[in-house]
Amino acid sequence: MMLDTKLIFFGLLSLIIAIVGSIVFPQYEISLSALGIIIAIIGSPENKRKQSLYALGIGTYFTLLSIFVLAQVFGHSKIGINGYIENILNKNNNNILPILVLSYLGTLSTEAASWATAVSPIVYKIFPTHLGAWALGAGICAGSSSIITAASAGIILAHQTANYEKNSRVDFPTYLKIGLPFSLFMLLFYSILLPLYINFIR
Repeated sequence: MMLDTKLIFFGLLSLIIAIVGSIVFPQYEISLSALGIIIAIIGSPENKRKQSLYALGIGTYFTLLSIFVLAQVFGHSKIGINGYIENILNKNNNNILPILVLSYLGTLSTEAASWATAVSPIVYKIFPTHLGAWALGAGICAGSSSIITAASAGIILAHQTANYEKNSRVDFPTYLKIGLPFSLFMLLFYSILLPLYINFIR
C-alpha cells in the first residue's frame, strides 16, 4: 500500500490548526476551524477538491457553525445564561452535581464541543480541580448522546444517511428514542459515581 505523504501532511496540518489552535486561541476557534477546512481542501487532489468540500454538505457546515455561534453567545452573555450558570456554581462551590447537570442540559441544548469551549473557563474558575473537569466532561458526554444535534457526529450521521432508503435513515425521532433514555442513564451513572469518588476514593 502506498501512502500519500502530501495528504498526510495537509491532513495533520489542518487538524493541528483546528484543534490545537482552538485550544491556544479559543477566541478564534471558528476562524481557525474554517482555516483548517480550507487547508484540508487545498491539500486534496485538484480534481477532487470540490467533491471533498461538499462531502458533508453545506447544510451540515452551516448547522455546526450555527451551534458553535449559539454556544458562544451563551458563554459570553454576562447577564444571561453565562451569569446564571456562574451564579449557580458559586452557590454550590462544594458540589459537583450542578456542573454535571448544567453540562448535560447545555450540551443537549447546543452541542458537545461548542458547549465545552463556551463554559469550561467558567467551570475552571470556580472548580480548578481534576474533579471539576471530570464533572464537566461527564455531563457533556451524557448530553452529547441525548439528541442527534448534541454532537457533531450525530449531525454528520443524519446527513450521511439522508439519501438512504427510509428504513436505514437516521433522523431526529428515531435517534431520540435511543439517545435520550441512554443519556439519562449515563447522567444517573455519573451522578452516583462522581460523589462516590469524592467520599471514598479521595
